[in-house]
Amino acid sequence: MNFINIIKINLFVILFGVYSCSSSGLVETRINESIGKVRANTNQINLITYNIQDVFGKSEDKLDALIKYFNEEDYDFVLLQELFNEGTREYVLSEIDTGKYRYIIPRIDYESFPEFLFNDAGLFYMSRFPTIDLSHIKFENGIENRGNVIHKLLKKEISLSTDFLANKSVAGSLFQINDSTKLLLCSTHVQAIGSKHQKGYQLRQIRKFIEQAVFKLLKSNTIESAENLGVILVGDFNSEAYNDEKLEMFLT
Repeated sequence: MNFINIIKINLFVILFGVYSCSSSGLVETRINESIGKVRANTNQINLITYNIQDVFGKSEDKLDALIKYFNEEDYDFVLLQELFNEGTREYVLSEIDTGKYRYIIPRIDYESFPEFLFNDAGLFYMSRFPTIDLSHIKFENGIENRGNVIHKLLKKEISLSTDFLANKSVAGSLFQINDSTKLLLCSTHVQAIGSKHQKGYQLRQIRKFIEQAVFKLLKSNTIESAENLGVILVGDFNSEAYNDEKLEMFLT
């Protein structure tokens, strides 16, 4: 499976690039290192992740420029974090090219209380590939199943920053890439300011989330074999990839 091999080979590169960004950084992952709208082959996917930092709404000019970029560039997946503001969310949904991004998960969690604590970390998916319904699978360990996406809140701790008021979370959605290949695409946003112990705990929660998701997908025969599944994790990890100690924590 060429696609699966590409995913496995580039998984470390994807993670390294994502959590080397600042909270507002724009990070692109182009498997096989294609540039712009050029694809090396049909086994390649293009993905972008961005922390939109939208607590009280974005300026119209910035939002229009961002939407224009997503519409014009050749991305298969767009994943956003901190898309908290409902007005901004509705504007994105009204202006994005839905002929291109036909499968959209605009919000992960509508049920947590209270709403003003931004319960799902503002996670947002757009995709050219269809999602696969997971509603028939029972997940455990606090994983909520929304049908086309699964979701888990991450344990927080009180910190000096008001960042801890916004809940942190990890989400995963299964996409059908071709007749035989599926992709579990996970997105997260972890706490910015907190102890090393807390950061490590959140990372372990994310790992367990992915491990259980893969286990349940296999056990339920939603995927026929691990050889037919790719797994990618992206998001805002609020960490410096060029710090050897922090990098080691992520890799273990």
